[in-house]
Amino acid sequence: MKTHTNLLFGCFVILATILFLNNNVLAEENTDTIIDTTSTKEFSKVKTFKRMWQNTNDQTMKWPDAVVFCENLELGGHDDWRLPSLDELQGIVDMKADAAPYIKQGFTVNRILHYWSAEEDDARMASYMDFNTGKPIRTGKVNKKSVRCVRGPLAAE
Repeated sequence: MKTHTNLLFGCFVILATILFLNNNVLAEENTDTIIDTTSTKEFSKVKTFKRMWQNTNDQTMKWPDAVVFCENLELGGHDDWRLPSLDELQGIVDMKADAAPYIKQGFTVNRILHYWSAEEDDARMASYMDFNTGKPIRTGKVNKKSVRCVRGPLAAE
């Protein structure tokens, strides 16, 4: 009976792992960071990129402060964090979700679902990703938005 129970539990663990990894998101043991694997198709070749994301931060801040915050962040034993591009933020949007927030499973979100990107239009304007709609939006750099720092792409393991 014990062998049967262990086998059943082992199958459950494998199935749960497959379901979780199919989402291409792997939470670190420490939940302050999360690893996302995104595949893109360029010229009929599939490229895979792994990035480590900050997965906690309830602060909102102006765009210039967000840039400095990420550059100074020390988290998960790393100090090479930066503000993500719009393409990187688009990579964690999940439009298959039943309802907002439209973000890949495994990522935490704060109450304000607008996250700054590194994209700046000029001295006054920058872009953020709205996880309520899954779309990028331009706004003034003086407005406060959430911050989700990123590092990578990481080397394949």
